[in-house]
Amino acid sequence: MFAWFEKTAPIRTKFKVLLVVHGMFAACGVLTTYLAAKAPPGAWVTYVALAGGLFALTVATVLLSGRMICTPYVNTVVRMEGLAAGNLDGPIAYTDYQDCVGRMTRAMQVFRDNAEKVRASASAQAIIVSSLGEGLDQLAANNLTHRIVTPFPADYEQLRSDYNRAMEGVSAAMTAVAAATNGINNGASDVRQASDDLSQRTEQQAASLEETAAAMDEITTTVRQTAAGAVKA
Repeated sequence: MFAWFEKTAPIRTKFKVLLVVHGMFAACGVLTTYLAAKAPPGAWVTYVALAGGLFALTVATVLLSGRMICTPYVNTVVRMEGLAAGNLDGPIAYTDYQDCVGRMTRAMQVFRDNAEKVRASASAQAIIVSSLGEGLDQLAANNLTHRIVTPFPADYEQLRSDYNRAMEGVSAAMTAVAAATNGINNGASDVRQASDDLSQRTEQQAASLEETAAAMDEITTTVRQTAAGAVKA
């Protein structure tokens, strides 16, 4: 009976039960008073004792019912205030109650679970933003070897894998570009060296042709002089 009254009966039913109980006590009190008035001399003490017992029972009923009704409500309000202040770690009592207190505490349990999910999501986002920010800073500093090694929360682990895979692709592409650039530089150096060699050979051949032309001029002059001497002779 007491467990039903405390944990199951709706608040309106609780007050109706109290109304019936106090009505019974009041009726017994009236009946006791009537019997005491009609009792022979000396018998009224018994009825007074009964009236005192009824009074004590009434007080005990008020105190007990007040504790059974008010304590869960007060504790629930206090826990609700703590939940509103951000205290998500403390337990939520009275979730097994079937009355209004139980309905409120079960709703509070849902609110706390949602708040814990929001807090976990915010913590995960902070980790992700910090890690990606550091990775982008390293990329801006031309560091293509940086990788995110700190695991992300399970729902975001794919993002870390995608970032690292993208950086692998960028690093490979830049390595290929650097290798191609080195090849182009080496080829250009070879072409420049060959051009210099060709230029030097051309200059040498031009000098040789010039010397040959000068020698031919000398030979021609000598032949002319010889011919002129022969004519004179």
